[in-house]
Amino acid sequence: LNDLFKVAVSQPKVPVGVDPKSILCEFFKVGQCQKGFKCKFSHDLNVQRKGEKIDIYSDKRDGGK
Repeated sequence: LNDLFKVAVSQPKVPVGVDPKSILCEFFKVGQCQKGFKCKFSHDLNVQRKGEKIDIYSDKRDGGK
């Protein structure tokens, strides 16, 4: 069934100094990653939430005032 509905998937370019395990594998996201644990990208779906930085110096309650 996956062969009938193949979607063009491409991995993003990894900037210099960024750990590839901090980027979600695009092939894994669509269920087509064949590399398994040898894949240099992350197979953890929560990795995107882990990478978000929180700004502790700005107050979100202000509403931009």
